[in-house]
Amino acid sequence: MRRFVALLLLMFISFLAAAQKGIDVEASLKWNSLFNQADPMPAIIFGEEYLDQIDKKWGKKNVTYITYSIAIIKLQLKANNFIKARARAEGIFQLLKEISDRELIYAYFLNNIGDAFREVGDYWKAKECLEESASLILKFQGEDSSEYATSLFNLASCYMSIGYFDKVSQFYQQSLKITEKKSGKNTLKYARILNNLAAFYERDGQLNKVEPLIREALAIYRNKLGESNSFFGQDSVSYATTVSFLGGYYFDVEQYDKAIEIYLQAHELMKKVADVKHPAYIGLLNHLGMTYTKKKQFAKADSLYRRALVSIRNNIGEENSNYAAYLNNLAEVNHFQKKYDAADSLFQLALQIKKRIAGNKGHSYAISLNNMGSLYTSMKRYQAADSLFKEAMQIDEMTVGKDHPGYTVSLHNYSQLQVLRQNWTLADSLLKLNLAAQLKESKLFSQFLSEYENTQAQKPFSQLFNYLATFYTQHLNRFSHAPSLLLNTALYLKGNLLQNVDLLRHRVTASGDTSLLRVFGEWQTQKRALAQLIQNPDPARLATRTELTERVEQLEKQLTRQSQSFRLLEEAQQIQWMDVQKRLKPHQAAIEFVRYALYKGLRQTDSVYYVAFVIRPGYLQPKLITLCDAKQLDAIFRPIGSSRRPVGQLYASRGSILIGGAKTAYGRRLYQLLWAPLEQHLTGVEEIYYSPDGGLHQLAFAALPLPDGRLLSDKYRLYQRFSTRTLVQEQPGTVPQPNWNTVVYGGSIFKADSAAWSMGVHQTTTTIDNRLAINSLPINLTRSNSLAYLPGTLAEASAIHRLFQNRQISSQLLTEWRANEESFKLFERSSAPQVLHVATHGFFSPARLRQKDAVTGNLYQTAENPLLRSGLLLAGAERVWMGGRPITGLEDGILTAYEVAQLNLDRTELVVLSACETGLGDVMDSEGVYGLQRAFKLAGARRLVMSLWKVPDQETSEFMIEFYRSWIQGIPVEKAFLQAQEMMRNRHRADPIKWAGFVLVE
Repeated sequence: MRRFVALLLLMFISFLAAAQKGIDVEASLKWNSLFNQADPMPAIIFGEEYLDQIDKKWGKKNVTYITYSIAIIKLQLKANNFIKARARAEGIFQLLKEISDRELIYAYFLNNIGDAFREVGDYWKAKECLEESASLILKFQGEDSSEYATSLFNLASCYMSIGYFDKVSQFYQQSLKITEKKSGKNTLKYARILNNLAAFYERDGQLNKVEPLIREALAIYRNKLGESNSFFGQDSVSYATTVSFLGGYYFDVEQYDKAIEIYLQAHELMKKVADVKHPAYIGLLNHLGMTYTKKKQFAKADSLYRRALVSIRNNIGEENSNYAAYLNNLAEVNHFQKKYDAADSLFQLALQIKKRIAGNKGHSYAISLNNMGSLYTSMKRYQAADSLFKEAMQIDEMTVGKDHPGYTVSLHNYSQLQVLRQNWTLADSLLKLNLAAQLKESKLFSQFLSEYENTQAQKPFSQLFNYLATFYTQHLNRFSHAPSLLLNTALYLKGNLLQNVDLLRHRVTASGDTSLLRVFGEWQTQKRALAQLIQNPDPARLATRTELTERVEQLEKQLTRQSQSFRLLEEAQQIQWMDVQKRLKPHQAAIEFVRYALYKGLRQTDSVYYVAFVIRPGYLQPKLITLCDAKQLDAIFRPIGSSRRPVGQLYASRGSILIGGAKTAYGRRLYQLLWAPLEQHLTGVEEIYYSPDGGLHQLAFAALPLPDGRLLSDKYRLYQRFSTRTLVQEQPGTVPQPNWNTVVYGGSIFKADSAAWSMGVHQTTTTIDNRLAINSLPINLTRSNSLAYLPGTLAEASAIHRLFQNRQISSQLLTEWRANEESFKLFERSSAPQVLHVATHGFFSPARLRQKDAVTGNLYQTAENPLLRSGLLLAGAERVWMGGRPITGLEDGILTAYEVAQLNLDRTELVVLSACETGLGDVMDSEGVYGLQRAFKLAGARRLVMSLWKVPDQETSEFMIEFYRSWIQGIPVEKAFLQAQEMMRNRHRADPIKWAGFVLVE
């Protein structure tokens, strides 16, 4: 965990108000003038001379001497003379111990000396002073006084620095309550408490509470500009430190680029208001170093740590907690660079300093023990590492508790050490504890992060799953619970981020909370505006785009926190394999395909393996079957795909493995790799619910050839699911209802004719506004070979339109110029159709082509976000698609998946994407396919029909019309799809290209 640099603690007294009788009035006035100057040195020189006079007249044991001494300490700290400040503070501390009269002024003195000790990193002396000060102030001024609020604040800050977490939150909350009552929320004092409370929650692992507090504090600081002196203004150390707090938050949620950006902003602010010797400035160097370490930019990190260490050593001294912490971080950099001896020396030195300053029982000490244990693990000094990890865990258990992230890190490292030492039973026990701890943290992230932030924050958990899968697949015979543990984790992981967004949208729209719906509406509006900026990049509007991105993320997080969808999310995340099993009938089975990256020792490799989990009624454990290495699949996919890909096509023809003369050889090889190992577990099974993973998303399972000459879909009724988890969340099969609305697209004119196009837009938007009353369904399409007019799509769309009309179901046919992008973007929750059918060109550019096309390609080829590299081409798209500029006042006709994802299609029952390869996209870890498929799910569409490859126009129309005919007659959608597939299979058995490419995904 990152260490926050605490803000300057409050000074209780006015140093000039406590003068004893007999003080030289002229000297006091001069002192007062010098004290408030920007340069502290004249005041320090005068004050030290004046102290000598006081000492000669009355000695040191009097209020005046102590008051001026404390004032000089403050000035020395301001001048970054930390060694002198510390020495004077120790002298006053000893002097105070000799005073027996414990009155209120004595409490103030103790508070200020404690403040000084804290600022120079001597936290244990600070603790002694601040504890007694708080006790005396409570006695003399009561628990509701502003002075007591400040004493609680100071004491809590000290406790946080030394790892005494038990009462930190209580003290800060109490201080906050008193301050609000006495001074109000819009005060700098209130902002400082918010800052430090946020710092505590960060260090305690309660990250869901951190960001709102920091942003509230920043808002107060900005609001108070010009209302206070420069020390507390926007360019103050306090404000700069608060900005750095925000960078620390992003560091903790794994957003390292964002953290660096904010740290650099804080650095620029800090340079204006603080000397390079200032602890806050030095701390910022350390934070930047930690972030560069995470980014594996070790040279930058090393340089920053060394600058910080030199500055502390020269200005504060080596016997300092921060100095020890920075030594520890520098040792980590050496460890990562395999400079083991140098790392060992630095770790030893850091431990020695920490032990001398604070003993060997604090959380900071445990951090160093854990880090040294990791080093010794790398050095294969396993016995020494074992002892260090155990000691670190024991300390953290006593000080910060087992739920603290620091404890989890040590537990993780200790469990991996037992694997290396082949202590299998102990390793298993520790890995299960580690999984439970990291699962809890993963679920916490889902409650307050945006989708993008959550994507970054969940990476460590995905890596843990890869490690667990490697370990347990190698020890299946030793641990009977392994299949259950892995499958339950996979069910949680697969599509977790998509599920979170889906639950958020449903919860908000169903809440009836007008304020929440207003925020949701603004979120949707701002997302669409951001989509426009992203797709039409303008360097002059880069700052606007950055601000809008930040606004969209903040609105999403506000919705997440306020929607109270946590209960629904928790229920969805608790689904176990036995819950899926309960939904199966005797003739059914569920198969969850899972891929994982292989670990070798402590290192995750590039090797990827596929396994399958088979669930059937009566099983005490799911069956875990290892299938193949991903390279074996690549050996099949790549040669066939590359040989059939037309020149200029932006996406791979992933279905081609099943067509042409090679279909038998490659198909049988795929069967042997992916399905033959499962057959022994499928005796008596007629229906199978399966969920692909990774490269299996591009495979048409229905067309896999069996050894007896049949196809897999001849033997089983196959139902594809995003995850078999959805069986637990399943709703009854849907059939069209009389009050539904349908929108059918086809026959788009892609050439740009501004007059005709504009008229088509006007007609379409007017018609949709007037006719649609319930909900809309988004669509997924991938690019075909050209932007030629597609007459087959018009015939198909017209036929489907008539089918719905004949059943008295409202249907709108949008063709030619009316099949435009504007009409799509009108679909909102209250005006979108239940059924959306789109027949047009689509596009998808795989990630592997981004670099190749980086120079000559357009945004739709080179964008980092895969949702910008896939989409649909609608009326007028040719102009921009071929490099022209859009017509003012009109959309460009290129509807990206990113834009689709911004729609609100909550009530949409079915989207049919009748075009080539609409089911394709980049595969991202456990989240599945990032393309039009994901976009429409993000928008709220319940079910999608897509294609894996380009199906000929005639057969596409045959399939679609047969599917709709069955569905409209009342057959549930999944069975209607299977019937259409069976009809096409029987009609074109020798040529799977004509029917097997269509998939229905729920």
